[in-house]
Amino acid sequence: MTATKLLTPAEAAAFMGFSIRALESWRIRGEGPPFIKLPRAVRYSEEALLAFLEASTRTATKQTAAQAKEATKVRSIRQPA
Repeated sequence: MTATKLLTPAEAAAFMGFSIRALESWRIRGEGPPFIKLPRAVRYSEEALLAFLEASTRTATKQTAAQAKEATKVRSIRQPA
C-alpha cells in the first residue's frame, strides 16, 4: 500500500458530497467505496474515493458498469494525443 492521506468518514462524506449516514449504510450493505477498518476507527483513502467515483460514472441511466467501462475505453482511444 502506498502512502496516502486517510480521511475520516466525515471528511470522506464531505469530499464525495454524501452524508456520513450514506457511507455507514453502504459499509453495512457492502456497497460504496472501499474502507480501512482500524481498531475503533474507519478511514477512507482519497485514491479509493476517486476510484469509486470514476467507476460510478455513467453516460446513460440504464448503462451498466461493464458498459460504462467499455465506453470509457472507446472514448480514451478516440481522444487525440
